[in-house]
Amino acid sequence: KLADGLGLLGDTNGAVKLYLELINQADPSTTMRDLLRAKLVDLFLRGRDHTRAVQQLNAILRDNPGNASAYYFLGSIAFEEKRWADAIENFRRAILFNASFEQAHYDLASAQIAAGQGADAVKTMETARKQFPARFANEYLLGVAYHEQKRYAEALIHLTAAEAIARAGETNRLNTALYFQLGATSERAG
Repeated sequence: KLADGLGLLGDTNGAVKLYLELINQADPSTTMRDLLRAKLVDLFLRGRDHTRAVQQLNAILRDNPGNASAYYFLGSIAFEEKRWADAIENFRRAILFNASFEQAHYDLASAQIAAGQGADAVKTMETARKQFPARFANEYLLGVAYHEQKRYAEALIHLTAAEAIARAGETNRLNTALYFQLGATSERAG
């Protein structure tokens, strides 16, 4: 509780020190250790300290190799650092251990697109589409993946579907990114 309070008051160093002391105490339960490490990861990510966040995430995975959230955060860090292969691998592992982790599917496809793996991104999104139908992200990312493969007619179908989904209930998605992609794809499609 003291470490939590220090963190809320902005004393990140004090909170980190207490959390580390608790982790290093004799025989803390795995559940407690994972909770303390998760709190450290949160503090490190908020402070943009990726190195120490990765250390704690790897420690969580040593104790629990099936922790989908730890893989997801490792993937997110790698994505932010533009390490596409690492991002792809970690997002895949997150999905392997939790197939219903919807955001991991979208982030995997985004990493695949960034890495120039449009065909893999299409496969990822087609799989996600079966599990999470009628989602803006599915259609948008499929459109972008097809665009990257120069399959503009198919890309246009999915981007138009994404726009329709956004108009029907996610109007915050009707933004410059969508319309730029839709415009660029329309131009390429003729």
